[in-house]
Amino acid sequence: MKKYLVLRTVNLKYNHKDFDIYFLSLKEGVHHFSYTIDHSFFEYFEFNDIINPDIQIDVDLFKRSNLMELKFRFKGNITLVCDISLETYNTSIKSCYDLVIKFGQRATSATEPDVIYLEPSEYKLNIAQPIYESVVLSLPIKKIHPGVHDGSLDSELMAYYETNQQNSYRIPDSRWDKLRLITKNS
Repeated sequence: MKKYLVLRTVNLKYNHKDFDIYFLSLKEGVHHFSYTIDHSFFEYFEFNDIINPDIQIDVDLFKRSNLMELKFRFKGNITLVCDISLETYNTSIKSCYDLVIKFGQRATSATEPDVIYLEPSEYKLNIAQPIYESVVLSLPIKKIHPGVHDGSLDSELMAYYETNQQNSYRIPDSRWDKLRLITKNS
C-alpha cells in the first residue's frame, strides 16, 4: 500500500536549505515535495542564461530500507535570449529526471549514472544541485527565437544581417581550387 504525504510547498528566496530533505525521520513509502523556483535559485549557482523563470518542481521520494529513489518532474515558463538575434523570447520547459540514493561506500569500479552514495550516518540530502542540473540540461542547445524561423521577427540585428548578407561577396580562396578540381573530375 502506497502512502502519499505532502510535506511542504516552498517558494525560495535565496535560501537553499529549503531543499534539504531530512529522510531519516521519514517512514518507508512515497513522500511528495513541491517547489517553485525563480531567478534567485539560478543566481545562487551564478547561472544567468534564464530570465524570469517560473518553474514548478515536484519530487517524489520512494524510501526503502536500503535505498531511496527520487523522481523529479518539472514544468514551467522561462525567458531565453536568442543566439542569433539576441532578442528575448518566452518558452516552456517540461522534463523529468530520476535519481537513486544508496547508502554505504561507493565501489571503486562503479560507474552508475544518476546514483548518489551517502554515508550510513547521513540524515539529510540537499537536492538543489540535482534540480539545477536537470533544469539546465533540459534547455535547448540552440536558443533560437521562433520569429527567426518563420521570418516574423522584426529586429535591427536581423535586418542588418540580411542586408549585409545580400551585399557581401566571397573572396575566392585558392587553397580549395585543387579540391574543387578533384570533385569535378570524379
